Amino acid sequence: MAEPWLSTVEKLTEFFSTEHIEASARRTKFVQRASKITGKLFLALVTCGRWSTAKTTVAQLAAKAAQLEVPVDITPAALQQRMTARAVVFLQEVLQTAFAKLHAVGTVCEDGLFAAFGGVHIADSTGFGLPASLAAEFPGAGGSGSKAGAKIQLVWDYKSQTFEHFALIPWNVPDNKYIETVVKLAQPHSLFLFDLGYFKLAAFATIAAAQAYFLSRFNHQTALREVVGGRTQPLDLPPCLRQDSRALVEKG
Repeated sequence: MAEPWLSTVEKLTEFFSTEHIEASARRTKFVQRASKITGKLFLALVTCGRWSTAKTTVAQLAAKAAQLEVPVDITPAALQQRMTARAVVFLQEVLQTAFAKLHAVGTVCEDGLFAAFGGVHIADSTGFGLPASLAAEFPGAGGSGSKAGAKIQLVWDYKSQTFEHFALIPWNVPDNKYIETVVKLAQPHSLFLFDLGYFKLAAFATIAAAQAYFLSRFNHQTALREVVGGRTQPLDLPPCLRQDSRALVEKG
């Protein structure tokens, strides 16, 4: 009986149509002429199955292509030559389409919740270890963790269902430093959503200066001040909130 991974290429059509994959491959110029390495095959080889793990070699991928239900005979060198910047753009476009399709299945917020904002930028990151041989290009977080690692930095616009920003960076770049890149997207009346890892007052000031807004968990080590009688004074937030019974409190 054939192993489950042999039908991986066919299973991609359960989510993407072959026509869509190949159109994306041509649009990004990953595929420019007839080739054994189609967009669909390349997508399957580098994203799906137990044979697309971080330690899989190009030779192993080429060997698996030859074992598919419809075998494809390619050399490791030919596959390596296709791993270019155009391949990255192709994969980014397909990934964006995947997110958009998943988002379209059902929204998690009530209609109208973000009506006041021109864009709703949700920023987040995820990290993963890499082989130690890549430590020079992608140094890890240090300590007892992986010697090499990478982060995917993503900014997703909830309203337009598109990527506003997508980047692969070294793992040792903290989120509260990378936020300086993210806030360049700020436009009037847009909203940014961050977790605590992105907390940086200078970046929030940049957003405010662009007449945009942000939501973030509060770093309790940050000093707060409020304006009273035209002068600023320290604000002790917990007792202030306990003493105020209003559902919404605004302070300048």
